[in-house]
Amino acid sequence: MDTTGTPATEQRTDAGFGDAVSLVSDVDRQRVARHLRIGQIGFLNVYPMHWALGVDAAQVGTPAELNAALVAGDLDVACISSIEYARHADELMLLPSMCIAADGAVGSIFAISRGPLEQVRTVHVTPASATSVVLLRLLLSLRGCNPEFTTLAGPVADALNDTGSCVLLIGDEAIRARSDAALSDAQFTDLGERWHAETGLPMVYAVWAIRREVAEQEPELARLLDRMLVESVRRFSVSPDAVAHAAETFGMTLHAATSYFDHLCYSFGQHERTGLLRYLRMAHEAGQLDAVPTPVYAGSAGASDEQMQPSGWRADAAPDSPLDAPDAIRAMYIATVGTKAALETRPEDAAHVERMLEQEEAARDIDVDQVLETALRDERIGEVEAVALLQSQRLVDIGQVAHELRLRRADSDAVTFVVDRNINYTNICVTDCGFCAFYRRPGDQLDGYVHSTKTILNKIQETIDLGGTAALLQGGHNPDLGIEYYVDLFSAVKREFPTFHLHALSPPEIQHIARRSKMTIAEVLSTLREAGLDSLPGGGGEVLVDRVRRIIAPKKTRTDEWLGVMREAHRMGMSTTASLMYGHVELLSERIDHMRRIREVQDESRGFRAFISWTYQPGNTPLSKVLEAGLAPYQQHLPAMPTPFDYLLTQAVSRIYLDNVDNIQSSWVTQGMKVGQAALLYGANDMGSIMIEENVVSSAGTTFRATVNDFVHAITALGMRAVQRDTLYRTVSEHTR
Repeated sequence: MDTTGTPATEQRTDAGFGDAVSLVSDVDRQRVARHLRIGQIGFLNVYPMHWALGVDAAQVGTPAELNAALVAGDLDVACISSIEYARHADELMLLPSMCIAADGAVGSIFAISRGPLEQVRTVHVTPASATSVVLLRLLLSLRGCNPEFTTLAGPVADALNDTGSCVLLIGDEAIRARSDAALSDAQFTDLGERWHAETGLPMVYAVWAIRREVAEQEPELARLLDRMLVESVRRFSVSPDAVAHAAETFGMTLHAATSYFDHLCYSFGQHERTGLLRYLRMAHEAGQLDAVPTPVYAGSAGASDEQMQPSGWRADAAPDSPLDAPDAIRAMYIATVGTKAALETRPEDAAHVERMLEQEEAARDIDVDQVLETALRDERIGEVEAVALLQSQRLVDIGQVAHELRLRRADSDAVTFVVDRNINYTNICVTDCGFCAFYRRPGDQLDGYVHSTKTILNKIQETIDLGGTAALLQGGHNPDLGIEYYVDLFSAVKREFPTFHLHALSPPEIQHIARRSKMTIAEVLSTLREAGLDSLPGGGGEVLVDRVRRIIAPKKTRTDEWLGVMREAHRMGMSTTASLMYGHVELLSERIDHMRRIREVQDESRGFRAFISWTYQPGNTPLSKVLEAGLAPYQQHLPAMPTPFDYLLTQAVSRIYLDNVDNIQSSWVTQGMKVGQAALLYGANDMGSIMIEENVVSSAGTTFRATVNDFVHAITALGMRAVQRDTLYRTVSEHTR
């Protein structure tokens, strides 16, 4: 029965999945349907798990309603609130693969108030969820706030009659509240974002739980359902119409639904289990939970978390005890990147690091004011001087000079942006970068994919319909794709959309195609340009220092090879961009060494039309474990993980040092819109793309989205003109607020 009025999920066993073979047979799917009474939360966030499940729900309701039904024995299995699972763990077992989590903002759980959350005296709650109520109690208690909790009676706006009142909303009701005109002046605090700020961990809101007696009697059914849920989410993620169908079903805009799904994580991995454990421990310490259970997983012969994942959680472990032994992390990382040399040092590394550290030492004696005066005279500064700027931490002074130089080198009252789409044509890759959470190995039939030409053409048509002019087309180093794939794809795009700009294939991809097809770099570039390639993105540069590259991506293009591809493209008259991905295993001076290599090539060719820097996003990446354990070579000399302050400072220094690059782009997609807007006062003259689609950064847990209106508002709020451009920085249109 549907107890919420929310439409139940339409079952689609082939939703956009082409001819792919299901991991579960029809016979097994029918067994699950006959023998398990499955509950379904009637919220948008659960939609992907039922998208292609092929089994009708016995009951659709709110989390609280399904909690009660499962505990009462009216259901056999359901996705329920994490806190309610913990309260009844003696009666329930967990399915091991799926949950509903977010590593940061979740977008559907808000504490709504008229004033600061810490001043709230009364919290009005709905009976929809138990987990979020406990979460809000914990977050408020961390700020010394202990308000009264009461049931919401009446409209939300009426409950917010003073600054001491707050309303907690979850799910679709919370999403709709964001567009409620009566709440336009209210403060929306995303509990997932606040939890992540306090703990640095993901928040697990719901888990799949099955009654213990059912799981023990029919363990194979539990395994089958777990597999079906994984497959359903995967099918949803690759279906071209899945999000649009979800948006229509729940009465939302496509952008709102897309943005919401970007915030969510469904994989119940070690990172999520660590976050859940922290939440349950805090709930126990606050008196909201009698005991912290050690989960037992259905379909795994009664295996507990301790048995299934030796490096995972233990209910009796000290809260701050290490979850992984250094030797295990080292072995894991070496296995991932494919060589033990990644964590070893070489004699040439020692000599290089010594030079870099000497440079940093010399920079401490530099007069920063003199460096800034040199820059304002439009004179070139050197590497040591640039390092001095990074070391000085004088963000305001350096930012002012960077902004002045930006006004001289670009249109002084305009900020540009482009409407395009980031299309990742495949995620199959053999390079095994330690910092990447996006790729899948060849043979991965669960998550690996290669988009068909038809799918990419459909994505381009959608982009054009949204006012887009280009696609950033990148992917993994797929050993099955020779140059024929790219020639056929680019030719098809240009036949269908002759004026659409293909900004495609980073230098490592070009090198991979050349090796795979036994061609020279020049031959590959010439062939692809004839097929329709317009320009090259600056991806795969990371940090152009081979010591660094051997650690984070030992199989990938070396510094001189990356620059060689760019030089060849420039010789052919193709423009490109350059980038820097920092904040991992590089020294502070190596960030400037990277910029030096870019500046040298730009002096030769003037082929880089823009420079973009962004910070490493550690979520879900093997490299993050290495850094957390202190195993990176020369880690004692590395700067701290970058903050928004460091991001703005690095961007400002790039504007000053890269005196031959006209356009500096803000990386709002990794930093968020507020920092992205601030970057316009620290040397940036361009906001980049609205990112109709983005997969790589979001795979690491960072999910920011924006619309043209968001860009226009951010730009005009600073008193500047918002100018939509194409990929080559030609004006498409101007926008007013």
